[in-house]
Amino acid sequence: MQRVLTHLVLLFCLIASGCVFGQFQTYKKWSQLPDYESYGHQSQWDYTDWSPPIIRADDWLCENGLAINKIRWWGSNMADREGTIEGFNIKIFTDSTSGPAEPDVLLYDEFFEISDVTQTLSGTDVFGDKVFEYEVDLHSRLFEQERDDIYWLSIVAVTPNAAPPTWGWQEAPTENLNNSVVGTLLASSDPQFPSVNTDSWAPEQHDLSFELEVVPEPGTMVLLLSGLSGLVYFVRRRK
Repeated sequence: MQRVLTHLVLLFCLIASGCVFGQFQTYKKWSQLPDYESYGHQSQWDYTDWSPPIIRADDWLCENGLAINKIRWWGSNMADREGTIEGFNIKIFTDSTSGPAEPDVLLYDEFFEISDVTQTLSGTDVFGDKVFEYEVDLHSRLFEQERDDIYWLSIVAVTPNAAPPTWGWQEAPTENLNNSVVGTLLASSDPQFPSVNTDSWAPEQHDLSFELEVVPEPGTMVLLLSGLSGLVYFVRRRK
């Protein structure tokens, strides 16, 4: 009976680890896949000598209130011009509660070095430019969100000495919430954290491609451990 118990516990642990860690890696919160029949739209900040600096943002609906731990997006080097990308400035805003649908209050503002961003070639756009998939793990910089709230995500490539513009955020099919918006950036005391001209937001006629992954609910592990405890109790009662 001891051997049976050992085998059952091992089997349960294998199943639990597969469920928990598999879910942790692949639990997508929101998905707007790229449209390769379209192209990338400039969302870029050059703090040296290039103007105008453009920011774009798109929204999502929080359906379960779980913290975001991974962000994935798609973009291209416009006309295959390969500028030097230092990293990406990622901002998250609340949704405007009055007037047009657009970003409102800034909640999250982080810069990720390009060395911390996974970059994979994923295809080509309508112009033949290479489209890359980018991914960043937020680690200790998780974004906590509230269920049923709408948020806006902006991703800006920080590219010094990039004239003409070199990076664009790839379009997604317009079948989600609101269309994306475009605005302008302003210089700040830190070149990797540009400010936003909040009066400059304007609606567009497309969406932008990105995916969000979240930390699974703590209850998942609790249920698995409860199941293990019940299994052990049952086997002991049979002895």
